[in-house]
Amino acid sequence: MRKNFFAVVFVLLFCFQSHAWIADLNADVISEAFTTTTDQKSSRQFVSLGLLGDLGKSESFRYYFGWGIISASAKDTNSAASVDQTFSTLDMGPMFRMHFDNHGLYTMTVTYALFAKGSLEKSGVKETISGTSIHLKFAVEPQVTERFFIGFAVNYYSASYNKSTVSSTESDVSYKFQRTFPSFSLSYRY
Repeated sequence: MRKNFFAVVFVLLFCFQSHAWIADLNADVISEAFTTTTDQKSSRQFVSLGLLGDLGKSESFRYYFGWGIISASAKDTNSAASVDQTFSTLDMGPMFRMHFDNHGLYTMTVTYALFAKGSLEKSGVKETISGTSIHLKFAVEPQVTERFFIGFAVNYYSASYNKSTVSSTESDVSYKFQRTFPSFSLSYRY
């Protein structure tokens, strides 16, 4: 808990010195169904939100640094209930963003979530899991108004969990969750 506090304080102290800000939102929701002799349904949700302060710019690049929060979930259900699985996580950590041109049309954002906590329910057993994650986003965000930009992004998200708790019993695990997906990308630049 103490590490969380110091990481947040460090980022906030840096951001208050910044002269330009970005609020970055990224969202994706997928739902699919497959019917054969059994019914299988899957849903995936991903939302990331970040607040970043300006680090400055070079000739054609601009850099931002801040704090990001990620909410991700996956649910797979089947008429054979023994294969049902539900996963959800809430991650947070430092976020870095780079604009490849002076207008910020092309962007890359990296979030390294030092703190990833979630839950996994499979075959009626619910586990609390913890670890780290990384999110990479390449976006094209055309300007809509003076400060509002909206576009599309290609994302890569990978989470690794090394601790699991079931009924107050903690154990070491090696769980991984990975996704590559398109999404809507929005930013408000102040």
